[in-house]
Amino acid sequence: MADRKVPDEPPMTLHRQLATLLAELLLCATLCGQGSASPAQPELIQVGPNILVSRDGDLPHVELMVAANPRNPKQLVGAAITATQPAGGWACKTYASLDGGSVWLDTTIPEQVEWGGGDPQVAFTDDGAALFANLTDARDEKGHMTVSVNVYRSEDGGRNWSRPVVAAAHADHPQIAVDYSGGPHRGRIYIAYLHGYPEYQVSVVHSDDGGRSFSAPAPAASGKGVIGINVTSIHVLSDGTLVVPYQDFDFHQHATPPKEATSNLWVATSQDGGETYSQPVKVAGMQERLQPALGGFAMLAADTSAGANRDHIYAAWSDYSSGQGRVMFTSSADRGHTWQPPRVLDGSGPAGSVQYQVQVAVNKDGVLGVSWFDTRAARDVAHYDEYFAASLDGGASFLKPVRVSSATSEMFGAGNMQIRPTTWHFEQAVRISFTSPATRWRAGGDYMGLAADAEGVFHLLWADSRSGTFQMWTAPVTVSRVAAGEQLREAASRRSDVTEKIEIITDPAHYDPATRELSMPVRLKNMTGEPLYPPIRVTATKFGSGEGEVWRDYAPEILNAGNGKTGPGAEFTFDNALGGLRSLAPEAITGPVTIRLKISDPEKIPDMHLKVTAASTPK
Repeated sequence: MADRKVPDEPPMTLHRQLATLLAELLLCATLCGQGSASPAQPELIQVGPNILVSRDGDLPHVELMVAANPRNPKQLVGAAITATQPAGGWACKTYASLDGGSVWLDTTIPEQVEWGGGDPQVAFTDDGAALFANLTDARDEKGHMTVSVNVYRSEDGGRNWSRPVVAAAHADHPQIAVDYSGGPHRGRIYIAYLHGYPEYQVSVVHSDDGGRSFSAPAPAASGKGVIGINVTSIHVLSDGTLVVPYQDFDFHQHATPPKEATSNLWVATSQDGGETYSQPVKVAGMQERLQPALGGFAMLAADTSAGANRDHIYAAWSDYSSGQGRVMFTSSADRGHTWQPPRVLDGSGPAGSVQYQVQVAVNKDGVLGVSWFDTRAARDVAHYDEYFAASLDGGASFLKPVRVSSATSEMFGAGNMQIRPTTWHFEQAVRISFTSPATRWRAGGDYMGLAADAEGVFHLLWADSRSGTFQMWTAPVTVSRVAAGEQLREAASRRSDVTEKIEIITDPAHYDPATRELSMPVRLKNMTGEPLYPPIRVTATKFGSGEGEVWRDYAPEILNAGNGKTGPGAEFTFDNALGGLRSLAPEAITGPVTIRLKISDPEKIPDMHLKVTAASTPK
């Protein structure tokens, strides 16, 4: 049948204008949360497909971090702790995407494989080089084991890394930030870290040559041996002011460890490039849950856009003051000197649900994004999903939170409960620690990843255990303010064969020898150079290998085609695999659609031939 041209849309009449306005208001009522910013201006959060990042086996991946290149929106770099040592010990790996988060390439760091490590951090320099920093075990010149902050630099977006530079010795919990401001220290790289037990000190080193060398440390804060402190996410304001937040905690030993503890969040600032620091300012008090440990650090973000909230600083954390874990939020409009009283960011969760593992970021337009783990849609607190909320008015109000993860995670899944013995040296002895991801990193680590790219898209990277093992998953989230009529209008397009311009990607498949059933998650990557619109269909045209029809008689039976066919002509729709998006952008990738096959003979499986069709905008 010939393609039918969609007629041009007639001019909008007054009746249609009123209908469109009503649709916009209804959409806003659906999407805007309590205390929404502007009921006359609809806001929209669009969640893209969930993408599996870690394709390196059923190894747990925890404590994730992600960064976006300020000069190239297609370049992202991530990192995680995983079991990469030959004996099963914990070390860090990096992951790089050159297409905006659709496809990721992993890199193993030799020093990590040899010595192990943790606390991964990633960033990009002002000129677009990727940076990876982490803790690395090593022996000092006297042969003693020590822990240092190693920094690596990559000129190709994170695929290959330089030899490491030691930024700080005898350190813990490094945090990295880069000065993108117009201030006198533009391009400076800062690393804050914890050291000096039992005094508990936070110091900062910096680099002015792109991470090739680092300064001597400058003290930023101290617990003075009275109370423990630990640094959290550092940031640089638009004039180059460095903001160093930290939490305090009781480090004394207790016969019976408490289930909850009170902590305080503080900030110290430096206006001379990290040389000296102000007296700390208290941001807020926090009530933490220690048993079970579901929380994560308080996280901060700074608005460095040219908008009305420039240099506003935002902080969010999981707090148990009400008896339930809820995301608390506060902000400062005067560069950290004073702070608003903390308030619950989202109170819509049911009683008994928990919100934890909070991350914060601000995009180029001043949109504030907050992500967290949430148990509201799960049967208990051991199951969770990734959620996201956004504010368009500097945190005065937030849009209704949206669920980002397409499947619920299981904290105590089989892979997360796998005990992994780890050997290490301490106090002139060799120890073996018996840890599993669920016992050591019950919340998936100290932090997850949230970054905004140069086009304003948020990229979430979280420890997802839908498979029973913590894996790295990501999803793009776009926050926009658009007219509903424009957003929902069907694209004037025609359906065509795009098979030659589509890359088919498979997630890890599962084969059951007992039933001879193969479950194969399939994704589509758009290589056409233009957006593709529904209907997006994948059709099995035939089975056969080689030049002819080799093994044709052993063709598998297709078990779950949308049109019910079990052989050639079986069709699968990918419309719902777009997540919350209405088109598949160039170089973007869909969510997975699982194709289930009944294998006739596992030793003779013919190739499956596929055709892909989609609607594209008119030439």
